[in-house]
Amino acid sequence: MIVDNIELIAIVELPEAHKVLCQYEDCGRKIYREVHVIRIDGQIVVYGSSCVKKAFGEVPKQSEASILGGRTISLSDPEDIAKLEQNTAELVQEWEERAVHHKQAVVEQHQADDVFEKGMSRDELFAECLAQTKERFRRDRGIDPEAPGWAQWVLSDAEKLFEERLKKGS
Repeated sequence: MIVDNIELIAIVELPEAHKVLCQYEDCGRKIYREVHVIRIDGQIVVYGSSCVKKAFGEVPKQSEASILGGRTISLSDPEDIAKLEQNTAELVQEWEERAVHHKQAVVEQHQADDVFEKGMSRDELFAECLAQTKERFRRDRGIDPEAPGWAQWVLSDAEKLFEERLKKGS
């Protein structure tokens, strides 16, 4: 199989009792260890390790743009296992969304750590917490934090973030 655009998304480990079907042409085996989730020209498939070798000669490399980075993921939730076999693209999208949110949280935490290195006053810190909370409401919840009825919730979340940062900085 000669394909130009191949990306290893993840290698999945499943409980033996929850094997999934290898999607390599004419394979039909049930697999649970080293289930390779691969994007081939935009289509997401799952192959067992021996079929990956048959198809590509070696494990495809991860894309530099890959959010998941080709890492190994252990799945035990029956719903996720069913999605892996029946709607792999949806499951991969969920993984990618979680990875993006995690990455944003890490960036925000680093920004919080920098606050104390900058020597901000309590008022400046609270203003920054409020601004970040408003941005999070817009981005994650699709809510305009300035719209009537949302101010108290935004303020409450900003105060929680402020308290967390004060504790972390002391």
